[in-house]
Amino acid sequence: MKTLVYIIAFLIVTFAISSNLYKEHIEARELARASLDEAMLKSRLLQITKDSIEQNNLELFKNAIYILRQTSSSLVDAKLELKDYTFSDKTLLDKVYLKESDWFVSDVTIDVNIAEIDIIDTGLYKITLADDKKELHSVNIKFQAIKDSVIKDFLVPLEIKTEFLQNGDSYSTTTLQKIDKDKFSLWISYENSFDKESLDAKLDAFMLALGTLLFIITLFAYLIYRFVIYKSLKASMGNLNAYLTNVLKGKMLNFKEQKTNFKELDILSQNTIELSKKFINTTNDLTVSRDIIYQKERSDELTGLPNKKSFENDLKYMFISNREGYVIYLKIDKIGIFTKNHGPEIVNSLIEDFAKTVQHYFNSSRERDGAIYRFFGGEFSILLYEKNIQNVESFLEEILTLIDKLVDKYYFFDRSIYFGAVPFDQYGTIESNIQSAQEAYESALTQKSKFYHIVDFKQQAESMKKLEGSIKDIIKRNDFVLQYLYDTVEFGEEPKTLIQEISPLIIDSFTFENIPTGKFISVAERLGVVTEFDKALIIKALEQIELGEIEHQIGIVLSVSTITNKLFISWLEEMSKENKFMQKIIFTSPSYSVASNFEEFSRFYSILKELNIGSMIKKYDPTDLNLDSLKDLKPTYLKLDRSFCQDFKKDSIKHSVVKQIIEFSHEHNIKVIGDSLKSRQDYLAFEMLGVYGTSS
Repeated sequence: MKTLVYIIAFLIVTFAISSNLYKEHIEARELARASLDEAMLKSRLLQITKDSIEQNNLELFKNAIYILRQTSSSLVDAKLELKDYTFSDKTLLDKVYLKESDWFVSDVTIDVNIAEIDIIDTGLYKITLADDKKELHSVNIKFQAIKDSVIKDFLVPLEIKTEFLQNGDSYSTTTLQKIDKDKFSLWISYENSFDKESLDAKLDAFMLALGTLLFIITLFAYLIYRFVIYKSLKASMGNLNAYLTNVLKGKMLNFKEQKTNFKELDILSQNTIELSKKFINTTNDLTVSRDIIYQKERSDELTGLPNKKSFENDLKYMFISNREGYVIYLKIDKIGIFTKNHGPEIVNSLIEDFAKTVQHYFNSSRERDGAIYRFFGGEFSILLYEKNIQNVESFLEEILTLIDKLVDKYYFFDRSIYFGAVPFDQYGTIESNIQSAQEAYESALTQKSKFYHIVDFKQQAESMKKLEGSIKDIIKRNDFVLQYLYDTVEFGEEPKTLIQEISPLIIDSFTFENIPTGKFISVAERLGVVTEFDKALIIKALEQIELGEIEHQIGIVLSVSTITNKLFISWLEEMSKENKFMQKIIFTSPSYSVASNFEEFSRFYSILKELNIGSMIKKYDPTDLNLDSLKDLKPTYLKLDRSFCQDFKKDSIKHSVVKQIIEFSHEHNIKVIGDSLKSRQDYLAFEMLGVYGTSS
């Protein structure tokens, strides 16, 4: 569209300039012709004047001027003034119509007060006007004409100036062009006029011809561009675009180079191919690095089993997918004594064999769906996707039978392994589920009647029913206290607090025990009252900010149910208009939760931007949520998962990934926050990379 506007503007300017130049040309040509006519007119007038004076016949001058004014439109006025007027006998006799051959002139006189007459030669006289009579146009001459005995007296007027003025005598000679000669002065006035209608007609014809020519040229150029150049360009660019599309999809296809008539396009194609090869290589390197990071972060180095981070991640998706199952915690007891007595290599071999035994069981058994994870040392956990307690008990018996086979290989090993199994708690948190399984393990270790202790679903259901009643009562009475944890501070010797996150302290009114926030939110969400709790949380935070107790920003975690609630969004919009302290609120969300509910958070973050309210994605892990997704979300803050921040300087892979995240975030105006920087080296490295702040 821009190109079309430029072309039209160029044509208009070209048309205007060409028309103006042509107009100036024809006017200059007409002026030159008028100048030539003027020169010819001057030359002709001078000749006529000279002839009139030589013949002493000003009538000749008069007649010539009259004819010129009739035939030449350029002559306007003319005036002749004789400096020395001479006349002869013939001039006088002609005035009275007498023949010079028959009559003799005598006694030629003039009024002495007007002029004097001097005889120059026989029959030739000169008139000299008095000083105060210089403006006279004619004088009266008195003379006698004699023939034989006849004498006649005459008084005749004799013209000594002549003029033809359109405006009469009032037309001063200063307005005329003067030509000064020895015997006379000639004043003339003329106008350099030309036929304006004729010029306009020529200009109109030229403009019509020029406009037609420009239209034909433009049309011809457009047809060549549209059906030759554009078609060729479109085909070449289409091939190049298809190739790049495949490259972006990860498909490295052979690009068929087609030579075009455009050298620059050929060079662009070659450079694109080279760039795409480098892009693919870099992408592959990053993919390998990501896989290595994922493998390193999610798997145990000794056994190759998924580690605790993988276990926590799988628990997250059990929450999201509402999947049922059992969480089992187990531990090889006395691992420290085994290591001391037999050395770390033997114990490591025992742990590897134990891990392989259980892993092989899951791989070979079609009846059991689950996975085993290694936490640390002799600590393991199992996720068993079973609801029936008898099946769980059967599974544990089968595992114990397999473990007995290790006693023969490791004679010191007396099967000192105990299991604690609890139903997966959808209302709980990752920590509460692990804690419940560990408590079941402690029960098994204490009782020692069996090598395992299993908590039934019915027991869990009864406790959940009581918990639901407590949570309804707490929300109804608004009975909770705000705690401020996870301080984010700036870098420096005297760090200033930038952000604190709210963690409500909630006490069960029946058992007087602390209810974990995650579990409270899960139950409230299931009961459909979580939005009311989130509103109360925001209001309490605003009250404390208004009292001046808090100067920094406050992070609040909202449930997915709340951010998708239209009534809550309307309430939030009203609050942002009415309460200026809403600008100090930041809504935070875990990375895995954002990834699992991407569309919902994308819409919510867009609303927050419109309301000028901050947002934060915490526990950020690029394996959960890739960088491209952040382009759409554009959170205000991005807090890295602590696994990427700890031992940062010692791990080159972590360093590469974190640096890439920081560069991306700076480019998209996202403030990066570190988490749990323990060592001085890591702290200084994050400060040098331009990280916004860090959490303890």
